[in-house]
Amino acid sequence: MVYKIIFILYLSLTSLLCFSQSLNKADMLYSKGYYPEAISIYSKKELKTTQLAKRTYLNQQLFLSYLELHNDKVAYKYFKRIKNNELENKVLYKGIQLLRNLEKYEEASDFTLKQNNFDLNIDTLKFFSWPNNNFNNYNDSYKLFKTNIKTHGHSIGYAIDDNKLIYSKPVKNEEYQTYFYDLFSVKKLNDTTFEEGGDKIIKGDLKVFYRGSPIFSEDKKKMYFTSNSSEATKYRENKIEKLKISEEGENILKIFEYNLKTDSISSLEINGNNYHTCFPFILKDSVMFFASSMKNKEGKLDIYYITKYRGKWSTKITELKGINTFEDEVYPFVYGETFYFSSKGREGYGGMDVYKGNLRKNEEGELEYECE
Repeated sequence: MVYKIIFILYLSLTSLLCFSQSLNKADMLYSKGYYPEAISIYSKKELKTTQLAKRTYLNQQLFLSYLELHNDKVAYKYFKRIKNNELENKVLYKGIQLLRNLEKYEEASDFTLKQNNFDLNIDTLKFFSWPNNNFNNYNDSYKLFKTNIKTHGHSIGYAIDDNKLIYSKPVKNEEYQTYFYDLFSVKKLNDTTFEEGGDKIIKGDLKVFYRGSPIFSEDKKKMYFTSNSSEATKYRENKIEKLKISEEGENILKIFEYNLKTDSISSLEINGNNYHTCFPFILKDSVMFFASSMKNKEGKLDIYYITKYRGKWSTKITELKGINTFEDEVYPFVYGETFYFSSKGREGYGGMDVYKGNLRKNEEGELEYECE
């Protein structure tokens, strides 16, 4: 009898230790940006766990992981499982932003007001409640046309190459039950219809979970795009420098140059190993706007630019004045004389709303953004 009790205790302790070790590994993967690999562990543990506290934590991590992979629908499924529990402010904030992004404005408002532990000042409350008071007060001077391209709710940039559209196509990954994104070229049939399928731009298997925001040089010989810098299966302590991921092993976003003639990929010099650099846009082959977290203490993305000198991109990085907020500013784009971008830090309908303004040069000759 005594041996039986000892054996049961041994099994229980072994099981607890294995769970703890697996969870630590998943948390490490999540913290370093390997979200699909983290999801794989969290999902298996969530199915087997009966303890409420553990299930709440696992559902929270699954919510946050799918959010990072731009899979809002699945993220919402897990958020519903945790939103009635006591959550940290940063998780609450991301949950409310998710609800706004999915246009669930009433649910977002109700949920916000019920959070007794949420540090909510008047400005933040106004920021979150803005859609409820301005739902019909939108600019209808634009006409929207829906294409036949399926992006599963996330259009992560595009480029035009003659009669073809280059875009980030979702590719189902069965192992992680989510979508990875790779660059494809599809032929234009008319203004809203494109051929089915399309061709991969960069040959070979997709070993990263994200390639997007393509933009061509003026001569169409080079394409610039954003991608995460490595994959978890290659991560080793002694390979950090070789893989050019962060000193902490974090899987970060970088801008890459793809030479269509030589079929070669190189990393831009403005990239760093401890911050994100992403979403390039080239204006008249002389200025490259992009988003980066290089100077943001909270890790948020701000918009910067570099210029071309004697055919090479300068390494002098200048912040675009007048545009950045406490949240993310991304996807810079210029059409005609108008500068467009997406932001989470301005009053809007939630998620990455689009804003526009003008560019001008200040007395120092630097570019500035002005609201219309």
